[in-house]
Amino acid sequence: MMWQNLLSNDRIEVRFDKSDKTAMLEVNDGGLVPSYMTIRLDVAELDELLAALREARRLMES
Repeated sequence: MMWQNLLSNDRIEVRFDKSDKTAMLEVNDGGLVPSYMTIRLDVAELDELLAALREARRLMES
């Protein structure tokens, strides 16, 4: 796999997988012994997630 790291911090990582052209979102729970979950997103799924995050942001600011 050829990954391009786009975001990396203590709880969230976002990568682009160049081989299958998917976005990979990895989230950990931030616990003492973190549990990780990795989700692969195609273009349509990524668009849905972005729309939901924009709506969450809008609600936070209102």
